[in-house]
Amino acid sequence: MQAENRVETLRQAMADAGVKDVPGYSESWSTGADGITRNVRDYGATTENLQRVYEDFVRDQRLRETWGDDYQSLRIGKSQMTPMEFEKKVLDIHQRATDAAYTQGVDLIAKGELEVKPGEYAKELGNFIDKQVRDGLRGFAKVEGLSDSAASNIWAVNRRLKSEIMPGWGIPDSRLGYNMYADTTLAMKGPYTEQIQKWNSLRPGYTIIIRPSALPGPIEGTRGSYVIPRPAIPSYVPRNLGRGL
Repeated sequence: MQAENRVETLRQAMADAGVKDVPGYSESWSTGADGITRNVRDYGATTENLQRVYEDFVRDQRLRETWGDDYQSLRIGKSQMTPMEFEKKVLDIHQRATDAAYTQGVDLIAKGELEVKPGEYAKELGNFIDKQVRDGLRGFAKVEGLSDSAASNIWAVNRRLKSEIMPGWGIPDSRLGYNMYADTTLAMKGPYTEQIQKWNSLRPGYTIIIRPSALPGPIEGTRGSYVIPRPAIPSYVPRNLGRGL
């Protein structure tokens, strides 16, 4: 009864979220204590199937918001990538470029080949990494024949993000589609970071923090990059309307 109540709660939650044709119960053959084999409800398989269907639903909703309702027929660049293939490719390039630039920058500073003023180690290293990452991303855009301008609905690299309903602007390192943001950083950023709040207020979206894999993540035992859940980001309260972040 507890298992069935749990399943029914999941099914109702999915229906309330907008999932159409919520799956029913999976069944399997089971032999009882009386030695008779019967077809019974398989609660484990049912839960797994509900989870799969819900994940597909959430993914579909996210892709529609980022790439449009016709995302399944959309092909991007000379390689004719699907939106999900494009996202993976760009984020992989972004991560590799970040890791390589971090290693190179640390080495150049140690050798004295990259000048650093007292107290500005992180700033100079961060600026070096940002430039290397931008060059890598724009190099890929050029190879694929893609524009990385602010007006592009496909990809914008280090371009202003504006809104008709809110003054000011933001500058994500990379915007994929309408509202997926990837930001290169050495500092730990979270939902209460002003920059993240502003982007999400200008254009609610999905934020990925790209950090060198050598650095610790936000949760103990994790390293490198992570996602900031959109529901966790509070509304932005403007301090300086003309300021870009």
